[in-house]
Amino acid sequence: MGMWTISGNLIGSQAINIHLTSALGFSISGNYIYSGHERNIVIEASRSIVLGDNTLGHRHPSQRVVQPFLRLTMLQLSFSMLPAGNVF
Repeated sequence: MGMWTISGNLIGSQAINIHLTSALGFSISGNYIYSGHERNIVIEASRSIVLGDNTLGHRHPSQRVVQPFLRLTMLQLSFSMLPAGNVF
């Protein structure tokens, strides 16, 4: 699957908010991605992916459950990646 843009969205409250497998030529930018119960973003066996200028959030502080930062994003066997300018 290739050549997609995901931009300007509010994406949240799923097990995995964005999950790319064998993707080519994706640009994911300008989104607020929050409260992924397992992970916010998973990118596997993919290449030429731009992941930039997103805000990656947690549950609302009033819920008193905070996910560790390490659970936000997972990259496996992916090449030509450009993760930049994201806010955690």
